Amino acid sequence: MAPARGWGSSGSALLFLCASVACGSDTELPELTYHGDQIAVGVDFDAPICAGDIADFDREIRRIDATFELQSKGVTQLYILGSPTLYEHYCADGSAGCAKYRPPRIFSRRRSSSIWHELVHDRAGRSSNANLRHAPALFTEGLAVAMGRPVCEPVVPWSLPDVDSLLAARGGGDLPTHGYFLGGELIRWLLKSRGPQPIKDFMESVYWGDSPDKLRTIYTEHFGSSIDDDLFASINWGSEGYSPAELGCRGEHPSIDAEGRIHHLQATLDCSSPRVRSQFQDRDSEGLGYVEWLLEVEGNDDGLERFEVAGEIPAGTELSYARCDCRTTMPEEQGPHFLDPTDARPVGSGGRMYLRPGSYRVLWSGPLDAGHSLDVRLVGPCDFDKQDCPSGEQCTLWSECIPEIPEPAQSGEPCVQIDHEPAVCVAGSVCLGGEGGGQVEGWCTPQCESGSDCSSGQACSVWGFCGVPCDVLAQDCADGYGCHPPLAEGVPVCLPSGQVELLESCGLVSCAPGLLCEPVEQLPGCAAGLFGGCCTQICELGQSDQCPPELPNCEPEFYGLGEAQGVGVCLP
Repeated sequence: MAPARGWGSSGSALLFLCASVACGSDTELPELTYHGDQIAVGVDFDAPICAGDIADFDREIRRIDATFELQSKGVTQLYILGSPTLYEHYCADGSAGCAKYRPPRIFSRRRSSSIWHELVHDRAGRSSNANLRHAPALFTEGLAVAMGRPVCEPVVPWSLPDVDSLLAARGGGDLPTHGYFLGGELIRWLLKSRGPQPIKDFMESVYWGDSPDKLRTIYTEHFGSSIDDDLFASINWGSEGYSPAELGCRGEHPSIDAEGRIHHLQATLDCSSPRVRSQFQDRDSEGLGYVEWLLEVEGNDDGLERFEVAGEIPAGTELSYARCDCRTTMPEEQGPHFLDPTDARPVGSGGRMYLRPGSYRVLWSGPLDAGHSLDVRLVGPCDFDKQDCPSGEQCTLWSECIPEIPEPAQSGEPCVQIDHEPAVCVAGSVCLGGEGGGQVEGWCTPQCESGSDCSSGQACSVWGFCGVPCDVLAQDCADGYGCHPPLAEGVPVCLPSGQVELLESCGLVSCAPGLLCEPVEQLPGCAAGLFGGCCTQICELGQSDQCPPELPNCEPEFYGLGEAQGVGVCLP
């Protein structure tokens, strides 16, 4: 069979999740001090468990019971243990977590993310379908993987294991390489295609000691198909089809304005709040907590949407984000990997996030004992056509809100734009012309992405501004305008120009008509301007006699501007 990809390991080195009744015998355990509607939690370390953690466990238990239609009895007892000695008294050495059924309770290492997995074992063991736990490991562990958090496969090819070895495994530690992953994919596929009841009926009719051939026969009787075929046909590579909650994103949606652009994030890092969770699993983050929101980003699949943070993030706290996705494991990583707060990226300098369409978790984290409060807005991209920015601002073609003066000038009117001051031209236009002294003096010029954005009789220039078509060599524009060459088969257009002379440092269109701002790579020794160059003369390719003595050669422009029309620039 052709190589595929997966995760896991086999043998004694496997970081397996024990679900047997023989994980250990009684010894002193910490008191169950944290209580929810569905769970009671005991820990042997000082880091607090917050109300948000308990609320999270309760929600997860309700989801498990509802999705698999379980009638589970009693409250789940969870022990999160930091002491290896105490943990290994109950669970196998090298495991991340285990479930016991006499009495029913589950255990997890402090630094492990196995809690979600073990919750499934516990709820199945407490249900009226208690015989579910006696099924072979492929199905019991597969159920816990399918109902817990999804796991991505390694990023390197792997060979599919022998089906007999998967079916013969009695416990999680007996499963061959990638057995957890394959079992989870099979059960999830069966849940979607057949529903929970046929799976429960099947698992109650098999036993972990049944032979592979017997399991094949019973599987076909229940599902009408071959497990040899279904096991590999059910594989879903990646995270497509998972809900944000299944992918570890468990936050609430932030409040949002009527236009759907401004997301309001408000919270206080108070451990007694059902919105606040503790980072108890990470010893390096002891005493820290976080609040999580779910941010849905719409837009073009190939584009990036910019979000800006408006407001103050308290000192000593951090705002971060992560895409709702499963974590791909590497070959040397064994066992399941889940999203946690440490996977998130801090919001960069300037308070901006650039996000592709999809679901994201936004996290605000910090010390639980400092009384920090957050009140910020995530401001998404504006709509140029709607001009939906707040009063006193305008939406640019790049979907960014910027301040504007009370009565901005119309396109074609004269303007003076001072650097870092509110826009003086109407939305969709920019002040172009001579640059210097921290300002631009010229005319308000319409912006464009294509010729259809421009008025009748105008074309879109290579710089993204509308202008009247012209002849670059003739420089036949109106006073104060220069004719700028295009890229490839584009159209040369008239744009406002400055009065910067030959070999003087320049900006975008600040050269005098007939000159072009050329990069310093082409003009060594030139004082760098906005574009890192100086003004040089436009010429007809092959006609070097049109060039001045200090720049005697007419050659193609650095970016190829005008080359298709036979236009070049004078160079040394």
